[in-house]
Amino acid sequence: SVLMQRDIFDDTLAFADAHLSIFWRSAKLSFLTTILTLLFGFPTAYFIATRPARQRNVWLFLITIPFWTNLLIRTFAIQEVIRNEGIVNTVLIKLGIISQPIQMMFTDFALMVGMTYVYLPLMVLPLYASMEKIDFRLVEAGYDLYANRFH
Repeated sequence: SVLMQRDIFDDTLAFADAHLSIFWRSAKLSFLTTILTLLFGFPTAYFIATRPARQRNVWLFLITIPFWTNLLIRTFAIQEVIRNEGIVNTVLIKLGIISQPIQMMFTDFALMVGMTYVYLPLMVLPLYASMEKIDFRLVEAGYDLYANRFH
């Protein structure tokens, strides 16, 4: 097993600390990525679903553009944005917010930015497919019956 290792003296199994910490870090990052993509993806999908049909097609086109580019190229693009001499650090230094570059590469933050960017279209498209079927006339009827936005 990946999470267990056999003791060399008596053949008992024990959790491998290094493997266990890597497993929990992976689980934490995947959970946070899911939450972030949901937080960004749900309003985006709702926004697209409430647009007129012609605008919907444009927005869906914009959402699917990243799929036309290889993941490796997108990864290099993200690296260019968050590296020490990248766009983010350059803008922050020019605005006077920071005096020297912030180390963002090879951090959990960089992982979250990258994974959220990669998986966001995969969250938006299924949510949109479900929301597109909502009859928004029923929502308007609810407003006529004094329901607020959260009922």
